[in-house]
Order: sequence, then structure tokens, then C-alpha cells
Amino acid sequence: GQLLDAIASDDRRRTRRHRLIAVGVAGAIVAGTTAGAIAIARAAQGQINYTADCYAAADLGSRHGTSVLGTADLGEKTPTPLSERVALAEEMCAATWRIGTF
Repeated sequence: GQLLDAIASDDRRRTRRHRLIAVGVAGAIVAGTTAGAIAIARAAQGQINYTADCYAAADLGSRHGTSVLGTADLGEKTPTPLSERVALAEEMCAATWRIGTF
């Protein structure tokens, strides 16, 4: 009887600890996502249109840097369609790889 009670009590503590860890991780993800959304929302439209982060490898932990199109109008107010922004980012990052930035 005491052994089963001890096991049940230990299981409840472990479950509670796992729940607290899960809540903490979920909270950190929400905070990080919110901070990222706020940073994007505060960025000028020109920066959103013509700025890209380029990475040395297909790994978010790899060396990286921010590229800005040299001819960009950073004061622009009109959003560029996402497909055009993606294509421009690919071109800018490909240029940094070609010149050996990474």
C-alpha cells in the first residue's frame, strides 16, 4: 500500500513539473513571437520591402548578416507583394554568397 502511494505521489509531482515546463516553454514562444511581430510592425515599409537577413548555411544558428538593396527607397510607404520580396531577398543573398561574404 505505501509503495503504491509513493509511486502515485511521485507520478503526480512529475506530471505537475512537466506541465509547468510546458507552460513556461509555451509562454516563451508567445513572448518571442510577439516581440518579432512588434519589431516588424514598427519597421518602416521601405525596410520591410528591401531588407533581408542572409545566412551562411541552411541553419538559423549559422553566421548571418542583414542585406539592404543599395537602390532602395527606405521611405517608401507602399507594400511590395510577398512574392517580389522573397525573390529580391534570394537575389540579395545570392549576391552576398557570390562575393564571398560568408
